[in-house]
Amino acid sequence: MAQKTWKTYNTAVESFKNFRSAYNLHDIWPAPLSDLIFYIAFLSFKGLSASTVLTYMSGISYQHKIQDLTDSTKSFLVGKTLEGLKRSNPKKNDLRVPISIDLLRKLIRSLQHVCFSSYESVMFASAFSLSFFALLRVGEIAAESKTDLGAHVIQISDVSVVKFDHKEELRLCIRSSKTDQLHSSLTLIISEQIDKSLCPIHLLKQFLQIRYPSSGSNLYIHFDGSSLTRYQFSSILQKSLSFSEINGHFRAHSFRIGGATEAKRLGVDDETLKKWGRWTSDAYTKYIRVKTIWLIGSSIVYWANKEASSRPGGLHLGLQNTGAHMIWIGQRGMKWGDLNRVFEQRLLNRPLPSFLVIQLGSNDLGISTSEKLFSDIECDLLRLHALYPALKIIWSDILMRRYWHNANCGQAIERARKRVNLRVKNLVLSIGGCAIRHSNIRAKESNLFRYDGTHLSKIGNDIYLNNLQGALEQFMRSGGPAVFPQ
Repeated sequence: MAQKTWKTYNTAVESFKNFRSAYNLHDIWPAPLSDLIFYIAFLSFKGLSASTVLTYMSGISYQHKIQDLTDSTKSFLVGKTLEGLKRSNPKKNDLRVPISIDLLRKLIRSLQHVCFSSYESVMFASAFSLSFFALLRVGEIAAESKTDLGAHVIQISDVSVVKFDHKEELRLCIRSSKTDQLHSSLTLIISEQIDKSLCPIHLLKQFLQIRYPSSGSNLYIHFDGSSLTRYQFSSILQKSLSFSEINGHFRAHSFRIGGATEAKRLGVDDETLKKWGRWTSDAYTKYIRVKTIWLIGSSIVYWANKEASSRPGGLHLGLQNTGAHMIWIGQRGMKWGDLNRVFEQRLLNRPLPSFLVIQLGSNDLGISTSEKLFSDIECDLLRLHALYPALKIIWSDILMRRYWHNANCGQAIERARKRVNLRVKNLVLSIGGCAIRHSNIRAKESNLFRYDGTHLSKIGNDIYLNNLQGALEQFMRSGGPAVFPQ
C-alpha cells in the first residue's frame, strides 16, 4: 500500500474513533451498522464531499480486513446511504486544464526569464517536456522535499538514450507508481520530436550535460545536488504561465492531462494509452480533454465535408491544434424532422459530443410555414437541452438560395428564412448555445452557387468553411461571444 494511502486510512480510523468518543459510542469492532450510518451523516453535515466520505469508509473497511472481521461497511444500507450522498452532493468536475503542445512550447521559452540560472531553466525545460510526453504524475518527477528520494521519483539510472533504426529514442523505466506498489516496473519508449525546442530527448541530453554528477539520486536535482520538489515544480509552472500571460486552472497534473489528450488526438488506442499512463481502470478517460464537434445537416454539410478534406486544415478545420475533433454527419435531402433520429442513432455507440452544430431547415421552407417550422425546432432543441445539459447547441443559419424548389414565391421564402433564423438564434442563446450568421453568403453573388442556384460552389464552400472554423474557434474560447461574426 502506498504511504499516502496508509496515512489517509489511519486518518479515517482516527476520525471514526473520535466521532464515537464524542457521541458516547463504544469503540467496538466490527463497527455496528448504526455507527457507520451516523458517521456518514456526520461527515456529510461537516461538508465533506461524497468522494472524501467514500475514502474514509475505505479506511474503515481496511481496518476490518486486517483484523479478519466481517466488513460492515459493505452492508446494503451503508451502500445505499453512500449512493444517496453522491446524488445529493455530486462530484464536481475536474477543472484542471490540459497543457497543449503550443502551450508547452511557450512555457519552455519563458523559463529563461523566470528561472534564476541557466542550469535551472535547462532542468525545468526537460522536466516539463518529460512530464508531458511520458504522462508523468508529479510524484514521479519531483520529491516531497529536497532531501527526499521519493518512493516513485524517477532516478538518473532510470533513463537512457539509445540509437534505434537511425533515430534516437528515450527509454524510461518507471520502477514503481501509484498503481504499481509491487515495483513490477514498466519501460516507456519515447520518440524524438521534430521540434527540438520541446523534444524530451533533446532537452534531457542538454540537462544531462550540465547535471550535478550524482549517480544514486533522483534524475532532476539542483546544482547543489538537492532534489527538485513538488512545490518548486508547481511554483515555476505558475511563474511561467504568468510570464506568458496565460490564465486558467493549470496545475502540475496539467502536463499529464495534456499528454494524454495529445496522444488520443494523434490516434493512440485506449489500451496503449492506459499502459503508457499506468492506469489500471477506465479512469484515464477523465484525462482526455478532446472536444468533439458534431456537424449535422443536409447537402450543405455533405458537400462541405468533401471540400474540407482537401483544405490545409483538413476535416477538423485546423481545430485539432486546440484539441478539437470534427465529425461530419451530412445527409442529402435531410429535413428537420430527421434530426432526433440521426442524433440518437449516432449516440448509441459514441460519447456525447461537446458541441452540436445544426445546419438544417432549408429543405423544410416551402413545405412548412415559418411558424410551424420554428415550433418544431423549438420543441426539439428544448428537448435536447433538457436531456443533455452539457451539450453546447450551435445554430448555423439557414443559407440564402438563388432558387427555392417547391416555392411559388422566392421572396416569401426569403422572408420566412430570416424570421426562422432570428427566432432560433434567440432561442439557442437563451439556453446557453451559440449562433453562426452567414451574412457573407448572398444570393446575388452567383459565383458562390452552383448552376442549380441551391448548392454552394467551391468558392461558396470555402467561405462557409471559413465561417465554421472562425465561429468554432471563437466559441471554444472561454468567455468568447456567442454569436459569430460579432
